[in-house]
Amino acid sequence: KLQKVLTQMQSSENQQIAEDLEVELEDLDNQFAEDQQQLEQEMREQTRELLEEAREVLEQQQNLNQQGQQMGRENQPSRRQMQQNSQQQQQLAQQTHQMAQQAQKMANQQSGGPQSNRSQKRLEQAAQSMRGASQSQRKSADSLERQKPQASTAKGTQAIEQLEEAIDQLEKVAAQFTDQALADATEKVSQMINQQSQVRSQTTEVKEDMEQNGSTSENRQQVTDLSRQQRSLQQDLQGLQQNLTDLQEELNRQGNSQAERNVASANRRLIEDQTEQDMTDAERALRWRNLEYAERNQQEVLESLEQTRDQLLQAQLS
Repeated sequence: KLQKVLTQMQSSENQQIAEDLEVELEDLDNQFAEDQQQLEQEMREQTRELLEEAREVLEQQQNLNQQGQQMGRENQPSRRQMQQNSQQQQQLAQQTHQMAQQAQKMANQQSGGPQSNRSQKRLEQAAQSMRGASQSQRKSADSLERQKPQASTAKGTQAIEQLEEAIDQLEKVAAQFTDQALADATEKVSQMINQQSQVRSQTTEVKEDMEQNGSTSENRQQVTDLSRQQRSLQQDLQGLQQNLTDLQEELNRQGNSQAERNVASANRRLIEDQTEQDMTDAERALRWRNLEYAERNQQEVLESLEQTRDQLLQAQLS
């Protein structure tokens, strides 16, 4: 409906208003996309931190269980040791309960789309498993208070199984977020290729116009606009390279070596081809109105971005 209104306005006397409104809507779309990307980044970071904490708690629970098994084999286990272990078990129960709350909070923040529904379900399952583990840990602590190490170990084993279930769900969520980040990076590169291609085509058109008609206020303004667009692409490239570095680290943590190598190759291609420098040179050449030199650098940028996109597409297949 809004697009229909804009079309009607553009064909009437309100054309300038329609153009201004269209620019504002485009800015809102861009801001929404940036906010969504920031939210996804925060969710990936929270998932990673929660997963690391869950693994640490699991390790501590396994250590307590080993000690409990040892005490269960002794004729007269140390009451002091059982008291200490009970306190540690209570602390773990509290920590696991807090992790369950965090997982549930993250699940509640998921909204819209089948992928969000999948991550929401997995986070809810993780939260449920953590709540069960926390209850098992409390019962394990109570058994130690009653000087029943064997019963405590049984509940501790149950807590281990529930923590492992939670970790399995969190690993799936982390992989899902990483897949989405990889898809987003690939899409971003494709968008940059389209934008850079348009800038290059417009640079060629302006160069030909200047060759035929000389320098005019209109084509000088066009060159200024192209210089701004080139500078904006350079800023996008810097953000892309940081995202690829973060993505490579995440793939390494998840043990996806093939995808990690592809992403590393994509990032290395940008560095070795000095793509950022080519963009800088292209933008400077535009400011100096050396359009032929700008064209050459823009073409080199395009080739590097296309090779980067191909590497990222290979990573998605891994």
